[in-house]
Amino acid sequence: MKRVLTIIILLFVSEIAFSQKPSLSFTYPTLPTYGKILNDFIPKDWNLLDTISGDLNKDNLEDAAIIVEYKDSVVESRRAVWRDQKLQTKPRILLLVLKVVDHYELKVQQNEMLLRENEGDDTYPDDPYESMEIIKGVLHLNFRWGVRGGGQAMHYIIRYQSNDFYLIGYTFESGYHSSVTTSDFNFSTKKYINYGYDDERGRGGQYSEYKIKKNLPPNSLKKLTELKEPGTWKVIDNETI
Repeated sequence: MKRVLTIIILLFVSEIAFSQKPSLSFTYPTLPTYGKILNDFIPKDWNLLDTISGDLNKDNLEDAAIIVEYKDSVVESRRAVWRDQKLQTKPRILLLVLKVVDHYELKVQQNEMLLRENEGDDTYPDDPYESMEIIKGVLHLNFRWGVRGGGQAMHYIIRYQSNDFYLIGYTFESGYHSSVTTSDFNFSTKKYINYGYDDERGRGGQYSEYKIKKNLPPNSLKKLTELKEPGTWKVIDNETI
């Protein structure tokens, strides 16, 4: 009887343990350094989310920026800063590959900086990822989310220089009804501008605006591979990227 009771207790404890979902230590794949075609860089169990082609290193060859997404949602124990909570999300990787004659070479594998679905505003659970663009050899990454009367946007500017990819610019915009604030970072010139306006004239109020200019720290130019989860890099004052 005691043996049967012990087995029942063990089964009950096991059922509780398996019903709980602990934070997972997710392991990212190590991608190949070379590939004949772009699909060679998409790992097993990952799906292509977006891709764009263009000359990123000014050699007149078509390079590529690729975003892949894991097939399943996971909970990462280390990823909780952006919204102060651990969310069930699908990991994403940003790949930057350069065309070299008859093949491609992987220059950057960025596992952390991309916002994922459900990582926008708490009241806007849709996917904050908007688009990628290559403008005059510079990569632009755009994220946007919003609700009625308001929204937020993040804009990364990435350039190939000194044989690597660097974050040379970043803009964060936030608006609600008639109020808009913008923080603009130029890491090449080390300049920071925070400006905004509040237009209440349509409601019988007044119009007001402000602009604050500062110099960024001298070591603020970072390689793309140095960026971590959004909200973890305190750049200046209370501004984070």
